[in-house]
Amino acid sequence: MSKRNVYVLIQPSEKEFFWITNIINGMKKMAARQEYDLHLIDLKYLDKLEKGVPLLIVGYTYRWVRNSVEESSKTGLNPIVVGACLHPELKEKCNGIEFELSDVVKSVFSYLTVAGCKKIALLGVNRSSIADRVKEQTIISLNNESSRVFVCNDTLALCVDDFIESYEKEHFDGVLCVNDTVAIYLINLLKTRGIRVPEDIKVAGIGNSNLGQRHGVPITSVNFDYFEMGKQAIRLWRYVRRNEGEMRVTVSLPCELIIRGSTGHIENCDEDGFQDTSETGNEAYYYDPDVQSIIRAEAFLGECDELDKEILYCIINNDTYGEMADKLKLTDRAIKYRVAKMIKKFGAEDREEIAKNMKNLLGTED
Repeated sequence: MSKRNVYVLIQPSEKEFFWITNIINGMKKMAARQEYDLHLIDLKYLDKLEKGVPLLIVGYTYRWVRNSVEESSKTGLNPIVVGACLHPELKEKCNGIEFELSDVVKSVFSYLTVAGCKKIALLGVNRSSIADRVKEQTIISLNNESSRVFVCNDTLALCVDDFIESYEKEHFDGVLCVNDTVAIYLINLLKTRGIRVPEDIKVAGIGNSNLGQRHGVPITSVNFDYFEMGKQAIRLWRYVRRNEGEMRVTVSLPCELIIRGSTGHIENCDEDGFQDTSETGNEAYYYDPDVQSIIRAEAFLGECDELDKEILYCIINNDTYGEMADKLKLTDRAIKYRVAKMIKKFGAEDREEIAKNMKNLLGTED
């Protein structure tokens, strides 16, 4: 097999998720620059690869990632795990790319404290996710009696309902959501209960999603540069390929806290261990209908170029095709062609369904 072939194994349940798309796009960009050929494969293909070849593994659940590392190692491959966070056990077995997750979680809690929050929650922990386990253990390690962790053992709706019930009893004034999907769902539900963000409670997320940036209450969030992660994964693949041996390398990428309206416009501030558990966690988490609707919309936005986004604003505003054409200096035919493609991407029946769903997710009437 050619030494210019780069093989990538992706967790099947994640292939359509926006963070995976961004990682793969980053890999493609760097692979093209190095004149490598990128191949997306499944587990059945492993025994066809040359022994010693580095294999990029992209996934989020500990069980799947661990099994993939074990299977690839058995066939003589050299696994490189690419994900938000690596389990300590995996760091001993293989190379990897991760984010500086524990440090940034501490920074967000510090920021919320400086912003005046006296009782802070970590919301939406999915224990099947390696990254969420790290977030949970980081909060526990702070040993802060005024903080509390809410685990998503069933549906996201039940987890958020549990938090809101506790909010009314215990008066939480700050919450870090494990991802922007949870933050969007929470803010939308808080609005229906008459709880104001950020006046009554400050909300932060993780992931810096397109929806979070454009929400009616723009969400303070941690930016994970998944595109850069993909580029760095190719660089590590090249390093491992050129330096065959028993070395173990973990590359940790920095994260950035971006302040927006969900915590008020307060300036940022500066600012251990990992406890494993036998719990398998909620591996159905990302099949939750509420989660899926947000993820699909995020994936849709990720596929839109700037003109598509301008058209989307017009659709949400209920503009006619003629009004869109006037605003965007295009023909009616060009607008209709674009809208038809967007309806197909979104999986909607018509443009009205897109407008309704996006208004609901963005938490705005306008």
